Amino acid sequence: MFGDVRYIGDKYWVLSNCGATSIFYASYSLNPLETLSRVTIRGNCHGVSGAAVGYLSPPATYTLARLIRIQGKYFMQLGLGQVMKTDEKIQKKLGFGSMWPISVLKMTVDPELFFEIIGSNHFCAILGDISSEMTFACQQAAIPIVRIDSEEELRRAMDDLVQL
Repeated sequence: MFGDVRYIGDKYWVLSNCGATSIFYASYSLNPLETLSRVTIRGNCHGVSGAAVGYLSPPATYTLARLIRIQGKYFMQLGLGQVMKTDEKIQKKLGFGSMWPISVLKMTVDPELFFEIIGSNHFCAILGDISSEMTFACQQAAIPIVRIDSEEELRRAMDDLVQL
């Protein structure tokens, strides 16, 4: 899955995208009848760009990752996120792009610190916990990991970034 960080609040953050996300995340099923029954097709918010495919992701665990580069040095932002049950109230609160695929994740760290460290709005996600595999790959490539699901790690990373 690929998405934009659309909203950061005290209790949750929203990962959404204008349609570049697989509809698999609508149901976590390869059964087209099950998946398509959870998908909507509505006019896109741009008004002239046709239809947008949307859905509300059901509860699950995601591994979230984002490779960043600061002053020529790479870092992997990595963490686990718990997708919360979403309702149309949250969807409507988003306004612009509310018809797009939406995954609402439980906020487990200080939202301001999270906002400061992510640096951009794009994240990749995959169903399940593959953090050990990601950690191994990063170790092999000598890429430091910043855990976005740990306030202690975020604070340490902020201190390290100040020194760059």
